[in-house]
Amino acid sequence: MRLKVKTMVTAGTLFLGLLITGCSQGVPPVGTNPTSTSPVASTPVATTQGSVVKSGATGELIVEGQKTQSHQANNVTIEATPQGSLATGGKDLVFDVVMDTHSVDLDKYDLVALAVLRDSQGREFKPVSWNAPKGGHHREGVLTFSADQPILQAGIKYVELSVGDIAGASHLLRWELRPAAS
Repeated sequence: MRLKVKTMVTAGTLFLGLLITGCSQGVPPVGTNPTSTSPVASTPVATTQGSVVKSGATGELIVEGQKTQSHQANNVTIEATPQGSLATGGKDLVFDVVMDTHSVDLDKYDLVALAVLRDSQGREFKPVSWNAPKGGHHREGVLTFSADQPILQAGIKYVELSVGDIAGASHLLRWELRPAAS
C-alpha cells in the first residue's frame, strides 16, 4: 500500500514538474527510450527534483533535471538516486536503488552481475556491491561502484546506469551533468 501511494504521489509530482518546467533540453520525452532496441514497452520517469551537490575543492557537478531517475519495463520499475556528493575526483559512486513489481520475484536478480555504469566518455564501471535484503516483489538497497581512477571527471556530460535483463527487459537511467558555475 505504501508503494502504491508513493507511486501515485510520484506520478503527480512528475506531471506537475513537467507542466511547470517544460521539457528539459537533450532529454527524450517521457515514454520514449532512444537506446532501447527491444519491442518491450518501457517508460523512463524522472521522480525527484535535482540539486547541486557540494563537492569541496574537487569541483561541483549539478544534476540537470531530476536527481532520482526511474524506468519501467515489463511491469518492473527501477528507481535510483545517487547518494552524497557528485564530485569530480571521487573513486566511489553509490546509488539508493528501489525495484518494484507485482509479477516477478526480484530476489533472484543480483545487480552486481546485471548493472553497468557508463559515462559520456565511453568508460564503463561494474558495481562492487549490491546490499539489499530479500523482498520478493519489492526490493530496496544500495548499489556501489568503486574504481582505481575517479569515476566522475571534469568534462563528463552524463552518467547512465544500465540494468540488464530483469523480467526480460533492460533498464536505462540517465543523469545529465554540468559543472557548477564558479
